[in-house]
Amino acid sequence: DIDYPFMDKAREVWRANQDAASVYVAAMEKGGFVDCNVAVHGFPVEMPLEAWIDMVRDRMWSTFSEVHFSNAELESGLEEIRTKYP
Repeated sequence: DIDYPFMDKAREVWRANQDAASVYVAAMEKGGFVDCNVAVHGFPVEMPLEAWIDMVRDRMWSTFSEVHFSNAELESGLEEIRTKYP
Protein backbone atom coordinates (compact mmCIF):
# COMPACT_ATOMS: atom_id res chain seq x y z
CA ASP A 1 0.00 0.00 0.00
CA ILE A 2 1.04 3.61 -0.35
CA ASP A 3 1.90 6.00 2.42
CA TYR A 4 0.82 9.32 0.92
CA PRO A 5 -1.62 11.79 2.41
CA PHE A 6 -4.51 10.85 0.09
CA MET A 7 -8.20 11.35 0.52
CA ASP A 8 -10.02 8.01 0.77
CA LYS A 9 -11.34 8.01 -2.80
CA ALA A 10 -7.86 8.73 -4.21
CA ARG A 11 -6.47 5.78 -2.28
CA GLU A 12 -9.17 3.57 -3.88
CA VAL A 13 -8.34 4.95 -7.35
CA TRP A 14 -4.63 4.32 -6.79
CA ARG A 15 -5.21 0.72 -5.70
CA ALA A 16 -7.56 0.01 -8.62
CA ASN A 17 -5.05 1.29 -11.17
CA GLN A 18 -1.75 0.08 -9.75
CA ASP A 19 -0.77 -3.22 -11.33
CA ALA A 20 1.08 -5.80 -9.30
CA ALA A 21 4.83 -6.04 -9.91
CA SER A 22 4.29 -9.49 -11.42
CA VAL A 23 2.50 -7.87 -14.39
CA TYR A 24 5.66 -5.97 -15.30
CA VAL A 25 7.90 -8.98 -14.75
CA ALA A 26 5.69 -11.06 -17.05
CA ALA A 27 5.78 -8.35 -19.73
CA MET A 28 9.56 -8.19 -19.61
CA GLU A 29 9.86 -11.97 -19.79
CA LYS A 30 7.45 -12.03 -22.74
CA GLY A 31 9.74 -9.47 -24.37
CA GLY A 32 12.67 -11.85 -24.10
CA PHE A 33 14.29 -10.80 -20.85
CA VAL A 34 15.32 -13.61 -18.52
CA ASP A 35 15.74 -13.82 -14.76
CA CYS A 36 13.52 -10.78 -14.13
CA ASN A 37 12.66 -9.79 -10.59
CA VAL A 38 11.42 -6.83 -8.64
CA ALA A 39 12.79 -5.10 -5.58
CA VAL A 40 10.68 -2.37 -3.99
CA HIS A 41 12.53 0.44 -2.25
CA GLY A 42 10.79 3.19 -0.34
CA PHE A 43 11.75 6.79 -0.93
CA PRO A 44 10.64 9.01 1.95
CA VAL A 45 9.65 12.54 1.04
CA GLU A 46 8.81 15.38 3.38
CA MET A 47 7.20 18.62 2.30
CA PRO A 48 4.83 21.21 3.69
CA LEU A 49 1.20 20.06 3.56
CA GLU A 50 0.17 23.07 1.48
CA ALA A 51 2.79 22.20 -1.16
CA TRP A 52 1.27 18.71 -1.37
CA ILE A 53 -2.23 20.21 -1.54
CA ASP A 54 -1.13 22.41 -4.46
CA MET A 55 0.33 19.41 -6.29
CA VAL A 56 -2.87 17.40 -5.83
CA ARG A 57 -4.98 20.39 -6.93
CA ASP A 58 -2.80 20.61 -10.06
CA ARG A 59 -3.63 16.92 -10.69
CA MET A 60 0.04 15.95 -10.84
CA TRP A 61 -0.84 12.23 -11.09
CA SER A 62 -3.51 10.54 -13.15
CA THR A 63 -4.99 9.41 -9.83
CA PHE A 64 -6.34 12.95 -9.48
CA SER A 65 -7.50 13.36 -13.09
CA GLU A 66 -10.93 14.60 -14.11
CA VAL A 67 -11.72 10.98 -15.02
CA HIS A 68 -11.80 10.27 -11.28
CA PHE A 69 -12.54 13.65 -9.65
CA SER A 70 -14.62 16.66 -10.64
CA ASN A 71 -13.26 20.01 -9.49
CA ALA A 72 -15.75 20.01 -6.60
CA GLU A 73 -14.82 16.45 -5.57
CA LEU A 74 -11.14 17.33 -5.67
CA GLU A 75 -11.64 20.40 -3.47
CA SER A 76 -13.69 18.33 -1.04
CA GLY A 77 -10.90 15.76 -1.01
CA LEU A 78 -8.34 18.45 -0.24
CA GLU A 79 -10.36 19.45 2.81
CA GLU A 80 -10.40 15.77 3.83
CA ILE A 81 -6.60 15.70 3.55
CA ARG A 82 -6.28 18.84 5.68
CA THR A 83 -8.50 17.25 8.34
CA LYS A 84 -6.78 13.85 8.32
CA TYR A 85 -3.21 15.19 8.14
CA PRO A 86 -3.09 18.42 10.16
